Amino acid sequence: MELTRRLGVTVRGVRVALALRAIAVLVACGGDAGDDAGRDAAAATGSVGAVAVGERGGIIELVDGAWHARDRLVDGELNAVTLLAGGVAYAAGSGHVLRRDVDGTWASITAPPGTVTALASSGDAHVVAGTSDGGIYALEGDAWVSMDSPLEGVGWINDVALAGSSSGLAVGGTNAATPGGVVLVRDGAAWRVLREGRERPFNKVATPAPSLGFLGGYSDFIAGEPLNLTTWSDDQWTPVSVDLWRRFVTAIDAPRPDHALAFTDGGGTPQSGGGGVILAWNGATWRVLGAAADLIGAPKAFFGGCTSSESFAVAVGPGPVVATYDGAAWRAADTTAFAERIPTLHAVACGR
Repeated sequence: MELTRRLGVTVRGVRVALALRAIAVLVACGGDAGDDAGRDAAAATGSVGAVAVGERGGIIELVDGAWHARDRLVDGELNAVTLLAGGVAYAAGSGHVLRRDVDGTWASITAPPGTVTALASSGDAHVVAGTSDGGIYALEGDAWVSMDSPLEGVGWINDVALAGSSSGLAVGGTNAATPGGVVLVRDGAAWRVLREGRERPFNKVATPAPSLGFLGGYSDFIAGEPLNLTTWSDDQWTPVSVDLWRRFVTAIDAPRPDHALAFTDGGGTPQSGGGGVILAWNGATWRVLGAAADLIGAPKAFFGGCTSSESFAVAVGPGPVVATYDGAAWRAADTTAFAERIPTLHAVACGR
């Protein structure tokens, strides 16, 4: 059922007619026309602006302004990704962790215990993973070393973010009889509980600096219920008072204290309208930039999003949706070439 496999097998078997057709698709769409070495090598060189991951082990890269789909290394879903300087990246999901080296090649590496649910990195190449058993692990060489998360063995990690090698935030929950949301903070050598027992757990987190964080997650299905998005600053918790009708915060990225973006799903009800919503933080307040229907011309949901500056951002979702902001407008990319084999993109990371 996968376009790339069908074309790959056909080119090897028939060689002429459909090989030319595959090349034509590649040229016309500027994307993936098959599991061929030429396509993979082309995607491996150049400046990497973003990496997105999704269903069926799907990976796409924004290289020199063009999106390329990479060869599949695993069959399961990939739901977490982080991008470091020089084009090094890590992706995880379904019991796998993959690494992209500076030469653009992807390969499997050892995974930490449990299932990786989140990945994060800092400017000094510090990489950590959050897991389904509540653990937080640091990558040291080729080994994952436990950072003694308070939730390890008694809960789970939904997301983790770093503001340097010794500062970060993580969100998750516990396996207690009455489970509740937990926020962890790292302000030195150890992770500790910052807040717990929250009825609406946070699922996503970003932290551009110590003592500053943005946290979001699911909202109750109640008309008038505010979006589950909160700013944590100097131990003050400030919820966003925006009613976006049953939408969930699916991604937050904050490269600087005065710039952050939050992304939501489509709401899932006729009343929602407009699809996913993007909100922007300017250092003092959050404001709604708009819904997908207005930003990219279609009421699509956003499952992941990232930003490196006020002039660059990416949003991804089912379809698959790939929308890029260039400082002037949001534009939806043509995903026809890889849509069949990567129907949904779950997460995306931007270069810093």
